[in-house]
Amino acid sequence: MGKEVAVNISEIRAGVNKLRGSLTGLHTKFNAKQGFKNTNIPPFTADLETVNQSMKLLEKYRLLLEEDSEVLSDTVETMRENDEQLARRNNSVRNEPQRLHV
Repeated sequence: MGKEVAVNISEIRAGVNKLRGSLTGLHTKFNAKQGFKNTNIPPFTADLETVNQSMKLLEKYRLLLEEDSEVLSDTVETMRENDEQLARRNNSVRNEPQRLHV
């Protein structure tokens, strides 16, 4: 027969929760327009624009990670439900007398 496959659901949930906790640190509030009002020196305005673009990319990355954590969480829950269904089916097959077809 096949080998046993095991997934530690609580360990995966802990990893997802850790990821979600890290995401809270990625929230950024950066107002480039305020910086442009105070800065008009070309090297600084160029740097400020680069920082502004970086912040936008960071926000996109944070949103993607949030979506990934939701998908991962849903996948783990589906795996757990499927495992329980398989276990119930397997127990019902073993516990009920089976008719032999000859």
